[in-house]
Amino acid sequence: MGYDPDVFGLNRLAARGAHARVDVANAQLAAARLTIEGNVMKAALDLAALAEEVSATRQTVEDQRQILKLTRTRYELGAASEFDLLTQQSQLASSEARLPQLQQTYDQTRHLLATYLGEFPSQANGLEAPALDALNLPASLPVSLPSTLVRARPDIRAAEAQLRAANAQVGEAVARMYPSLELTGSFGSESNHGGDLFDPASRIWNLAANLLMPLFEGGTLEAQKHASEAAYRAVFANYQGTVLGAFREVADVLRALQHDAATLDAEARALRSARQAFTLVRAQYQAGAVDYLNLLTSETQFQNARIAFVQAEAQRYADTAALYLVLGGGSWDKGDVAN
Repeated sequence: MGYDPDVFGLNRLAARGAHARVDVANAQLAAARLTIEGNVMKAALDLAALAEEVSATRQTVEDQRQILKLTRTRYELGAASEFDLLTQQSQLASSEARLPQLQQTYDQTRHLLATYLGEFPSQANGLEAPALDALNLPASLPVSLPSTLVRARPDIRAAEAQLRAANAQVGEAVARMYPSLELTGSFGSESNHGGDLFDPASRIWNLAANLLMPLFEGGTLEAQKHASEAAYRAVFANYQGTVLGAFREVADVLRALQHDAATLDAEARALRSARQAFTLVRAQYQAGAVDYLNLLTSETQFQNARIAFVQAEAQRYADTAALYLVLGGGSWDKGDVAN
């Protein structure tokens, strides 16, 4: 039997390095799962926003067709110019060209979501994204976040584990330059008489200590130590870059959320004004104060404002989901959310 007392910690450092490599693998697995979560969230949000845009654009196309019909009638009666007619034809053609593009993007996003969920694109027809108005944004979004939340990111945890593994490798390289002590012990029995063979006095022990020392390595161990130190410096630089990149991503998302709030507020005011204007023109039309052309024009403006608001709302949802991702799946607020 033998025993290695590990005087200079070689075995301990090797075990520490192995544990660190396991931590790296676990962090990389967590990063892969978080990436999948982010892809699913983004695809679902994009699908919901595109569904709203397709609906609003279809209504706009229908309104513009009615407007073109009225404009042509007015042109034939001499109440509208050819310029008005050509302008309306151009607007309708632009909207009609936009609709297939939106539908194509919608189908591609639905296929992508099906792929993320492990389904074939042919099975995407059964996927239904939630409506945007059925989703809830957090009641408040942070302006700043503590750095401890950023450390929840799996890429930072992986970089830290790689740093520990590299540090352990440096320790191993240094420990190999020192002698290792190996203890071996043997146990037996000796007696000149068979009856005394099992007597305690006949038992013998042999304890030996072997000192294994590197004698001539031709500079190999020294070179290995320098290589480990250089590798550690490279891993440390990667760790610094990972941490700085994480803080940059969080700062970018927080600033984007600030801009999203301002944009969404402006688009909401524009939508309210367009809705009120459409309601007013519709009441005037019912009273005979304006013609149908003014009514349809107002409705088109309302639908355009609706599309712009949907896009702004979808962007804020996307950036909110991005904040969840750049924090490594961590939460900044476990309170209620706004309806």
